[in-house]
Amino acid sequence: MPFKLNLDAFKRAIYADSFLSELQKKHMQEKHWHIGPLAVEPKSQRKGLGKALLNSFLKDPRFNKSPFYGQTFKEEISLFLRKLDFKLLEKTKLPNTNLTIWSMVLEPKN
Repeated sequence: MPFKLNLDAFKRAIYADSFLSELQKKHMQEKHWHIGPLAVEPKSQRKGLGKALLNSFLKDPRFNKSPFYGQTFKEEISLFLRKLDFKLLEKTKLPNTNLTIWSMVLEPKN
């Protein structure tokens, strides 16, 4: 069955993407890496796969000269990122919705 997205859902997705882009511009004027979207299949979660995936980038000297920036709609992901030393930049609501956005950064460890 082909993937279908109705017009209203498409408009909401474009609106959310535009808002997230503006948040990123506000938070990160400097050169940075944007992480995401990343996911681990639910049955494979809590086994260290997400941490291993992120650490493959975070610990690579080719990538660790600039900050890493990420956004999530899930509090559990923000808590996961904090365990990897990401700092919360802003917690805000996507206007006209009940969705919360956590914007986070990990500064380089030079």
